[in-house]
Amino acid sequence: MLHLQLRTEVLVDKLCDLGLDYLIRWDYILTWGYRIRLEVLQTPPLIERNKMETVTVIKKNPTCAERVKQEWEDRQEDLKNPEYEALGFDYVEPHTWDNQPEGYWRWQFSWGGPSDELRGYVNRDDTIHRLEYWFLDWGDGAHVLVDQDAAAWTHMQEMIMSTIDGQVA
Repeated sequence: MLHLQLRTEVLVDKLCDLGLDYLIRWDYILTWGYRIRLEVLQTPPLIERNKMETVTVIKKNPTCAERVKQEWEDRQEDLKNPEYEALGFDYVEPHTWDNQPEGYWRWQFSWGGPSDELRGYVNRDDTIHRLEYWFLDWGDGAHVLVDQDAAAWTHMQEMIMSTIDGQVA
């Protein structure tokens, strides 16, 4: 039996270098009474291929900084309702949290993730010098400053002034 082997290694290397797909097909021919097995490389037709990758877009949850303004607008609407009840009102001593040198009055509206609250920082005479609305969500947090002419500023000041020293409302 005569075995003929056709080598096309150079062609295969070039095809691999170009990154083209190829198929190996075995063909048999009969010549002079011998059956000859031919190894034939087939390349797909060269067509323009899209070289772009498929990208899966996962919608991320917005950060607190992206949400805080809208959350404050929504909370102000809640505060207009006379039947709205917040969770609590208390004083947070200085250095309760890391990097918190100043104590503040906290009017807490919700707790958990997310949570939100107003923080009133007061002078020695218990008048508010800064009021912040905080929106917090599991390791993320952001705040906006509340204007002095906001109804929440007046309401918070009244709550602070009506609280007896050392007592939590």
